[in-house]
Amino acid sequence: QLVRGNVVSEHDFWHGQRAELQRLAAASRQQRRGVRNAMAGELEPEYESVNEVQYVLTPAKIEAIFAKQPRVLKAYREQVPDKMTEREFWKKYLRSKHFHRKRKSAAATAGAS
Repeated sequence: QLVRGNVVSEHDFWHGQRAELQRLAAASRQQRRGVRNAMAGELEPEYESVNEVQYVLTPAKIEAIFAKQPRVLKAYREQVPDKMTEREFWKKYLRSKHFHRKRKSAAATAGAS
């Protein structure tokens, strides 16, 4: 409409479009990648019994934890490998998450009674 109506020359129109596309491309390169919906939920155990809980932490799950909880990434960088092994860190983290999940579940059950 603008070019056909001689409001803007074809050269000026495409020059403006090119500049806008370059601006959008630069902005998209600066954005951080978000957490996929599949990873955004709570970390669930792969196996759970009365005496044992097993989690499987893949690199994608670890990345999702770090993206969702920057404090965990900060703690990881401060602790691993100088103060504890990676395995010890995740064991401690998962025990903590498991404890809080059980505590919330028990509190909700007690509150419903």
